[in-house]
Amino acid sequence: MKKIFIIIIALLLSLPASAQFKKRIKQFDDFMGRRYYAVNYDTTYMIRPPHSRWTIKLSSILAWSEYKITGRHTETETTFKSTLKSDINPTFSISLGYYGFGASFSMSFNNDKGKKSNDFELRFNSYGNAFGFDVTLNQLHSLSCDFLMKYDGTTYKLIFPENFITQTNFSAYCYYAFNKKRFSYPAAFTQGYIQKRSAGSLLVGAAVNVNITDVGNIEEHPEDSTSVLYIVNSKMGLGLGYGYNLVLPHNWLIHASAIPYVIFRGYCYYLIYGDQDEKENAHIPEVFLVSRCAVVHSFGNSGRWFFGLTAQNNFSEIESTDLTTRHTLWEFIGFFGVRL
Repeated sequence: MKKIFIIIIALLLSLPASAQFKKRIKQFDDFMGRRYYAVNYDTTYMIRPPHSRWTIKLSSILAWSEYKITGRHTETETTFKSTLKSDINPTFSISLGYYGFGASFSMSFNNDKGKKSNDFELRFNSYGNAFGFDVTLNQLHSLSCDFLMKYDGTTYKLIFPENFITQTNFSAYCYYAFNKKRFSYPAAFTQGYIQKRSAGSLLVGAAVNVNITDVGNIEEHPEDSTSVLYIVNSKMGLGLGYGYNLVLPHNWLIHASAIPYVIFRGYCYYLIYGDQDEKENAHIPEVFLVSRCAVVHSFGNSGRWFFGLTAQNNFSEIESTDLTTRHTLWEFIGFFGVRL
């Protein structure tokens, strides 16, 4: 009886706190809604879907990565090169959008000959007609490579299988669209708007990227390798590009955009054999390119249900005195979603 009485008292005390919490949630939701719908735009070219608070998308992703490395160690006259490639592993992703802000998580479900790759990606974004950003953290374990090294007149070749290499990549991109009242970037990628008439815009962007590649691990695989290659590569850049939305009959949209970035600050570091290391600033200016395209179809006048395909290519080449890296990434995403 005493326990029941305590539970009843606790529930009664929690009611005001619960009501206060619901009030705060409603105030926050009202604020986000006012902010979201206060944007000024030309309704001849774009409209807000009637249902815009929540967006839920299920996606299937096919990605392929190639990372080429060429380097040398000045003191020991060691030279090395390698090409890290990933298989085209299908991944499944679910993303949730709330008044223009979105988050998604994807995990590879490839299982080849009993070997599971644990590749994953976590992404946060907010796409607006004027300004937007995209922050991504991903990690690859499905890379494999042949590692060639020349030391003291002898050439060594090491073969690294999948799950022996770990590559962690952090990237952050933001953009500003000058023709913000007629051109909608989110119409193609987050479906926060519906583009009614074709329009394009000049885009200015900024980007930060950090890539960490760890080839081999002596402690976990002493029988496979006697060498370690550890590389940190980072860059910051500003870009100027263009995007265009082509509207076709029956609620079809085709998007294409590209932003070349000029790197104004870059950094390279590598560690080989556990004791041979180099730290250098990258040569500037260098250029890397981010290009994207999309095909989106909305059902009916309300556009509540939609599906589509997006593709993205990132290419960068960073060069320092003793290290050159070239990274190419392709990503194709098929999706099906609903606005609530």
